[in-house]
Amino acid sequence: MAEQPQPSPLVVVGASAGGIEALSTLVSGLAADFPAPLVIAQHLDPSRPSILADILARHTTLQVRLVTGESVRGKIRFAAKTASLTTRTYRVEIELPNADGSIPDGITAEVLVPLAPVLATRVPRSAVTFSSAGNLGLRVVDANDTVEFVPVGVIEDEQSLMWVTGLADRSRVIVQGQDFVREGQTVDAVGVPELTAVAK
Repeated sequence: MAEQPQPSPLVVVGASAGGIEALSTLVSGLAADFPAPLVIAQHLDPSRPSILADILARHTTLQVRLVTGESVRGKIRFAAKTASLTTRTYRVEIELPNADGSIPDGITAEVLVPLAPVLATRVPRSAVTFSSAGNLGLRVVDANDTVEFVPVGVIEDEQSLMWVTGLADRSRVIVQGQDFVREGQTVDAVGVPELTAVAK
């Protein structure tokens, strides 16, 4: 029998519309390596847009490694909501303490952003396809050797591989010929060890 994965911790905090100060105090006191995702549920008029994420981002700290080897801690000042059309990257500004001017303008830095762990599977990019409804996913073979389509979410996109979520453990992913079969067909699946998906 397969070992069941352990549940991941999750912290949920509720607040009224007037709870911004208390929430800011809470997140500013959290360690950068806080081991669980934090979900904040705020009571707001659903017709009004929320700026809670922008406010709280000013109170969280990140570790920044400068090209000189020095490490400093800073706060997120701005995070773009959409990616640049030309670079497909998101602009993020980190505010660092620099009262003595020891960190020069334009210096290269690496920012470490701790995120909650996500169960993902590495698959060849060529295996990812679209369903007839236009959903991104993978074709898999079930225990009865029948083709199924499984929608997936993309976590990381590399040159020849992708990390995706949504696959069950021990799924048999069709990595060659997936566009020549359809859901419901019975196939004779052949394992290809070097292309077998690996859990991250």
